[in-house]
Amino acid sequence: MTQLHIFFGVDILFLAGISILILAILEKLPRMKNFLIFAIMVISPIIHLYLPNSENEIIQYLNAYFWGNYWWSYFPVFPWISYVFAGYLFNEFSLSNLGNKTPNSIYLILALFLFNLPYGITVSVNLSEYYHHGIWFFLWALEFLLLMIFLTHKFSNFISSQKISFKIASFGKNVT
Repeated sequence: MTQLHIFFGVDILFLAGISILILAILEKLPRMKNFLIFAIMVISPIIHLYLPNSENEIIQYLNAYFWGNYWWSYFPVFPWISYVFAGYLFNEFSLSNLGNKTPNSIYLILALFLFNLPYGITVSVNLSEYYHHGIWFFLWALEFLLLMIFLTHKFSNFISSQKISFKIASFGKNVT
């Protein structure tokens, strides 16, 4: 281990910055934007497993930001950009209202999530596999995120009809 590995460690803030840059570039293609975002979202957790890791130590530092499977590369762009793009597409297509539009599909998502829960937990606790996971864990994580969106939406609707909602809203009023 060299000190450079600690200095050049790839963490989530690098992923956020690179993702914003990629989204800004894709915004310039309005006709194909959502299709490209969807395609990259699906391909990203698959393709990074087949991209080569460099033996050259200097190239490893650059490679670690995008797909390199190195111990200091925690959030490489591939596969993690898939979550950024999923959030973007959820917002684009208003999937946050999933609970109102398709109540039966939430039961299917819940069933799939619970059926695959042992797999999700197994990957989540193995950090090397978690940080460089493939398509199956990505799909399981999407199931989890859809359930969280649904539950948050239901909780928000419930809370908004209660007097306590004003108190909760005032707590976060000045949070930046």
